[in-house]
Amino acid sequence: IFFPYMAALMLPLACTHIEGPEDGDGTLLVISANPSPVTRTVLNEDNSVSFLETDALSVFSQIDEENFNNNKFTVSRLCDDGTADFQGRVASTEGMMPVMYPYQENATFVKYGQTNKLNFTVPVEQNAYPGTFDPEAAISLGMASVDGDGNASTSLSNACALVKFAVPLGNYSKVTLSAAGCEICGQCSAGVSSTVGDIAIAMEGKETVTLNGDIEGGNTYLLAVVPGEATGGITVRLFDKDGNLAGEKTTTKSVTFTRSNILNIGLLPTTSPTWSGSGTKSDPYLIESSAHLKLLAQAFSLRETATPYAGKHFRQTTDI
Repeated sequence: IFFPYMAALMLPLACTHIEGPEDGDGTLLVISANPSPVTRTVLNEDNSVSFLETDALSVFSQIDEENFNNNKFTVSRLCDDGTADFQGRVASTEGMMPVMYPYQENATFVKYGQTNKLNFTVPVEQNAYPGTFDPEAAISLGMASVDGDGNASTSLSNACALVKFAVPLGNYSKVTLSAAGCEICGQCSAGVSSTVGDIAIAMEGKETVTLNGDIEGGNTYLLAVVPGEATGGITVRLFDKDGNLAGEKTTTKSVTFTRSNILNIGLLPTTSPTWSGSGTKSDPYLIESSAHLKLLAQAFSLRETATPYAGKHFRQTTDI
């Protein structure tokens, strides 16, 4: 381990330059962006994060006292350390410029005296990616300003909270997360000051967010939700390939979604086992393969998932 690590330290930082359009109105500007650990949906083998060539930023530049343009910045350089340069044109390079990843065409930034409002959308319908989250749903925010040499940079911080869960063996079509006492997705307003740490999120949206796609058992998935407190608890529902309810996990205790943090709710339960048998002494659940044995281990990994099998009978039918 030592020698490859030392060799890596001695290698120069490699970057890939990407040609982009330079025509257009306004001032051409390059912003160097640093992703936060939960900005990217793509995780590298060492769990680091990096931008992709197809990524884009919304950069808001001031055009008058109250209004800002939403400018699309595309990647002009990718580096091995996960950072990237984004290039675009702005109406003005004066003052601090709010930056949002990923680019949203309909996002707006308006200044009312001492109050700044950045409006954007966290999708209520999100796409399932094993081990990670939908890049369109994990909004990251930052601030950028131009120095005396005409350069700008920003560090992005996730505006949302992430909810992580494991899916039991099987194939499923969707997972829904519902919150009682708060709204967890939809149209958001962020009050933005000169520092990222002072960004606050307000919610005007839905109480349920849905993860769609081919959801494969044995994997973990994440949902992006707006920070806040679900005072009445949350309910997570798992649906099979036919759209039928396959399992449900509920808590009535208050649950807090913290910005830039991951809330791990563990393994989702299923309402019925996938092994054959009815669980009685005369017709026990049959453990016929290593997959069945893993399913049994999953069922008994948490008290709430084990409870439905209290008093049930199992029989292993083969040498595993």
